[in-house]
Amino acid sequence: IVFPLEVKSGDETHRVQRQEWKMEKFFRSQGYYTLIFDNAKQMKLVKDTSVNKVTVERIQLHGGMVEQFRFERNNGQWVLAGIDHVHASKTGNASFLTFLDKFLDDVAYQSQTIDNPLVYVGPDPEGEDESKVIHTEIPAEEWKDFLPDLPGDVLYNIDYGQTNGSSNQKILMFKGISNGLETQLVFNRNGNDWKLTKLNAQ
Repeated sequence: IVFPLEVKSGDETHRVQRQEWKMEKFFRSQGYYTLIFDNAKQMKLVKDTSVNKVTVERIQLHGGMVEQFRFERNNGQWVLAGIDHVHASKTGNASFLTFLDKFLDDVAYQSQTIDNPLVYVGPDPEGEDESKVIHTEIPAEEWKDFLPDLPGDVLYNIDYGQTNGSSNQKILMFKGISNGLETQLVFNRNGNDWKLTKLNAQ
């Protein structure tokens, strides 16, 4: 960590001294982390070894605030270089985060915003060969069966340098920390309305 660590909130800047720092465990307690992409091409950045700047976002969905922890790689070593506090409306994922706040919290709303049947790509949930990938459709109400416990008010995102904008598609990825399991929820926007249209399980 680069001390004193610069923490920005709007026009105000505070510098955290080494003795003031408290350990951040981020998403480790939940056993998985989430990522938000505009398209499948951006997902390749996760494995790009040339990336030298990464931002870990802790998103307070209910409050609409985002803490951005900015990491930089200097001479092969990653350091926390600064923290920014911004309102979700100022981020490239603004519309999608507003939608997610309600989607993850309201079962009735989910039933209105999921394609039924839902396109599914992944292992056959009823088959014995887990290596076989199938393309099929599942009842909308089964979408949660392929995910870990859903996040509540707090959602994490890791930005590998991609530019998230007002795209009409968002991919919400759930990735297991220890097991490497990965599930992608593909959302598409029509006008102002977002809808879950596809589930990829790996």
